[in-house]
Amino acid sequence: MAASACTSGVNELDSLILKCNLWKFLKVLRAQNLPAYKMVIGSPITTIWIEIWDKKSGEVIATLSVAQFVKKLRSLPTKGVAFRVHFRIYQFSQHTIDGQQSSGENVWTATHREHLTVDVFPHLLAYICYEHLQTNASSFELDREKILHYALARKDVMVLAPMIAEYNEFLKNEK
Repeated sequence: MAASACTSGVNELDSLILKCNLWKFLKVLRAQNLPAYKMVIGSPITTIWIEIWDKKSGEVIATLSVAQFVKKLRSLPTKGVAFRVHFRIYQFSQHTIDGQQSSGENVWTATHREHLTVDVFPHLLAYICYEHLQTNASSFELDREKILHYALARKDVMVLAPMIAEYNEFLKNEK
């Protein structure tokens, strides 16, 4: 991967997400917040999905989960394409990504490099709790099955468990 492929100029297209930008973001997430990285990697394509689209036609040419993106990284195209990352999120009225007051389930889309931020993770985790509650009528808990699925270590669970407990409590109170 050439360094110049990730450098930007002044053009609007230059701020689109390229493969190298997305990979760098995931590496930074892994280095700075390993539990968040593991939750992102382990999330299904219905929760987080990456679209590869042709810059000329604007058509989506492939849709991948984050795990598929990482696994296929070397074989994915780099020329003439850009990437979009869609996150299902849940926002509590007092917690928003952009400072606006809103609540509920939503899809947040990163279309430019500056949109790739760890700030979305708490809202993604809240969605995971919300979605689990909706489909199972019980709170999301890091049981043995989920710990194995997300490949979480004990220290990851120690970081995530208080957040999950807080989100579960918020969700109970929003009913």
